[in-house]
Amino acid sequence: MIKDKNYDVFISHRSDCKPWVRILARNLKTQGFNVFLDEWELVPGKSITEGLYRALKKSRKGILVVTPNTIESGWVKEEYTQMIHQEKEEQDFSIIPVVLGEEIPDFPFLKDILWIDFRNPSQYRKSFHNLVCALKDRPPSHRIELKGEFVLPLPPFKEKIDLSKDELSFIGELFNLLSRKEAVIMLVQQDRWQEGLKKILLEEAKKRYGKENVLHFVPPFSSRIDMGNYFSLLGKQCKFCKDIQSSVSLVSAFEERLDAKASMFLLVSGFENGCKEGQEELAGVLRGLNERFPGDIKILICGGEKLEELTYNGELSYLNHAEINECPELTSLDIKRRVESSYQYLNINELTAEKLLQISGGHPRILDNCIELYSENNNFTTSDIKEVLFQSPFIWKLFTPFNRDAKIRSKVCELLSQNDVGPSHLFIYDPLLRKLYWRNLVKRGSSNRRLYWRCDALRQVGQQILRCDKIYET
Repeated sequence: MIKDKNYDVFISHRSDCKPWVRILARNLKTQGFNVFLDEWELVPGKSITEGLYRALKKSRKGILVVTPNTIESGWVKEEYTQMIHQEKEEQDFSIIPVVLGEEIPDFPFLKDILWIDFRNPSQYRKSFHNLVCALKDRPPSHRIELKGEFVLPLPPFKEKIDLSKDELSFIGELFNLLSRKEAVIMLVQQDRWQEGLKKILLEEAKKRYGKENVLHFVPPFSSRIDMGNYFSLLGKQCKFCKDIQSSVSLVSAFEERLDAKASMFLLVSGFENGCKEGQEELAGVLRGLNERFPGDIKILICGGEKLEELTYNGELSYLNHAEINECPELTSLDIKRRVESSYQYLNINELTAEKLLQISGGHPRILDNCIELYSENNNFTTSDIKEVLFQSPFIWKLFTPFNRDAKIRSKVCELLSQNDVGPSHLFIYDPLLRKLYWRNLVKRGSSNRRLYWRCDALRQVGQQILRCDKIYET
């Protein structure tokens, strides 16, 4: 341990791979490392942001868990930025990228740094050994020596997810819409854009258009990347043979494929995370392709709040002409399928699935907590899930930013005192309601005219985190 450093390693990760990260942290502790993992160290009632910042400053190394969806996490971006700053200030601090998932997001620094490849579960022990060596600042040895009990994690993402009839219906409607439109925008709230859903979309596209005609890319999020590297990365993701250095050469590569009379499907995720210049040039590329090859290239753009803002503010005309679709709410059939695919030993009926849906409000992360509770006690109540949520760093991260401004905190507390929080339009004008909606704290009612808190447990825990009772006392 370096003097004044409390932790050997700080782990930055998206919440959707928490179970995998939890096992990684336990294995590292077994090897003698003092590990900072948010759910182990953060104290309820204290500032999440300040707690993470202090922990990172007191860490000798930083592990950045890189997944296909990493760039969509605001918290990971903040931690990554802080790590880069700390690496420049402290000679002994370094970032160790750990890569999961089939696709590698376009983090610029991944090109210039060795990363640990955990994508193959059968090679986990070897990959973990390489990580241990990196944390000790030494090259990996050929002989793997690990001490103590070693735990193998489950794969971070399911290889195949069987969709319910309602989900299959939605996927079918989406592709039917694409058959009539050249471009469709699918808006999804936080934690709804799951890795499994993306795989299903791509698999369905391959059935309809052919494997070689389905492309997927994620624009690099760095605001400092030059346009040559920007389009070079997109070309590599599309596996184009020719060297791509500009929007012109990217269009040329697409045209060569489309001139061969093959229809194409393109999935674009994270469009809104790129730099403004990249957004404008890429929108021009997509518009030009649709205009020159009408009906031959179908484009599906997926994103959240920032994508919606770009779509409605009128700055990019291409987005204005795309058809907008929102990911549907989960149903009891979806819940039943989720339980049966994740917990093979559990067998639930429709009544139980409806109970899980009602208590969780259809929030994927809260639903997972409810399923775990049900597996231990099938008579669990809203009070039980409240206790779990109050101890969850994930929930604290959602609410604590509202503490920064007294007026906003007071307004959120006022909204938390009632289930109905306000009107729901296609575009939610009120900035606070928009933030609550895209953080997936509230949902649209069945008629889509009003907004409601996801569930009572979330609403009550929000009141505790923001200490709303103190406001009412004053």
